[in-house]
Amino acid sequence: MAKQTVRPMFPVNRVTQPSADFAEALREDSNRIFDWLYWASRMKTRDEQLYCFERAHYIDPYNREALDGINQLQRAAQQRLPVTAVVRRPWGTSAIDEL
Repeated sequence: MAKQTVRPMFPVNRVTQPSADFAEALREDSNRIFDWLYWASRMKTRDEQLYCFERAHYIDPYNREALDGINQLQRAAQQRLPVTAVVRRPWGTSAIDEL
């Protein structure tokens, strides 16, 4: 019997005062993982970053970068660390360019 996967729920937007970048990301409403990872790297607040990582995770539940970002933000929230403590990957280049 094939292993079934559970698709994550569509992320809930918890942002009450969106930045210009976040508003642009929502207007763009991309279906590409790397777009949402790029937007996550541009966000300044935890909720904006989390939403972007969750959108990437929704598109591809196995994407390591999205899962790592979500886990880092959750750990930072538990330890009450500022958002700047979360490691951001520069998304100006594709993963292929780095090989």
